[in-house]
Amino acid sequence: MKIREILDALGVQLEENIFSFDPAAKAAALEKTFPLLEHIEVERVYPSTVVVRVTPATPAYAMEAPGGWISLSADLKILSAGTEQPELPVLYGGDPVSVTPGDQLSYLAPEPAADSAAGAAASSEGEPAAAREDGKVQTLETLLDALEARGLLAEVTRVEFADVEQLAFLYQDRISVLLGTLNELDY
Repeated sequence: MKIREILDALGVQLEENIFSFDPAAKAAALEKTFPLLEHIEVERVYPSTVVVRVTPATPAYAMEAPGGWISLSADLKILSAGTEQPELPVLYGGDPVSVTPGDQLSYLAPEPAADSAAGAAASSEGEPAAAREDGKVQTLETLLDALEARGLLAEVTRVEFADVEQLAFLYQDRISVLLGTLNELDY
C-alpha cells in the first residue's frame, strides 16, 4: 500500500477548505477501504494542513468461523478470511456476526426468552442489532488485557470464551486453566 493510495482514498484535494469534511468520518471510511490498517487518525492542523496517521495491523489471533478461518489483529479487527487455519493463538467464541475483513469482531446476544408474547414483541421491535450485542467481546478484551498485564499472553495458545460463565485458556499448549467468570480475575 502506498501513501498515494491512502491520500487518493481520503478524497481531500489540494486547496480544499479543511473545514469542509469530518475527520472522524474520513478515518472511518479509510478503515473500511484499507482493512489491513489497524489505527487511522485524520487530523486538521491549522491553518491549512491535514495529517493522516496510520498503523498497519498484524495478525495476532485465529478464529474458526462459518466457511473457514479468520485472522484477527490484537484489537480484534478481522484481517482476513480463508480455509486454512493460520498459525496463531486460537480464539473459540462461537460464530461472529461478520467475517468481512475490516470489521470488528462482534456477536449478537441471544434473543431474550420472553414470558409472554407481548414481552417478546416489545423487546424485538425497533431494537437495532447493535443494541443486542452481547458482552462476549468485552469479556474477551478484559481477559486478554489481564493475561498481557501479567506477562502470560505471549504463551497462551487457546482462549475459550463462547460461554462467558466458563472462560478458559490453554497455556504453553499444555496447561489448561478454567477461570469460570471474570469475578476475582486478579486472584
